[in-house]
Amino acid sequence: MSRLRLGAVVPALIIVGCFAVSITVRRPDSGIDVRVVARTSCPGGDRPCRFQQVGARVRVLKAGSREVLAGARVPLEGQPLRFVLDPGRYDVVAERKRGRLRARRVRVWVRDHEFTPVRMRYVRRPAT
Repeated sequence: MSRLRLGAVVPALIIVGCFAVSITVRRPDSGIDVRVVARTSCPGGDRPCRFQQVGARVRVLKAGSREVLAGARVPLEGQPLRFVLDPGRYDVVAERKRGRLRARRVRVWVRDHEFTPVRMRYVRRPAT
């Protein structure tokens, strides 16, 4: 009889312990939402340049270093790609595109409990 009770109590204690750990372990609720665009035209004058969303591979680096913390392909259309990150400073780098299209490295400050929007802009690099 006591063996039967022990067989029911031990799994219940394990489940309660796992639940307690899962609610005490802090999961980041901050990070960045990355969208990648490319300049399609610049009519000049008072009219602003037009940008169109493009797909590209991006990497998230520890600020000021080459240490890659995350990386993925941002989809061509749809929602921005979300990276869950701890608060701090990060650099976001996009892959080079064919031709002279380049996107600058973007320095991002992630605050606690916020997702910071990041817009990577590809522009045509002048011919040298």
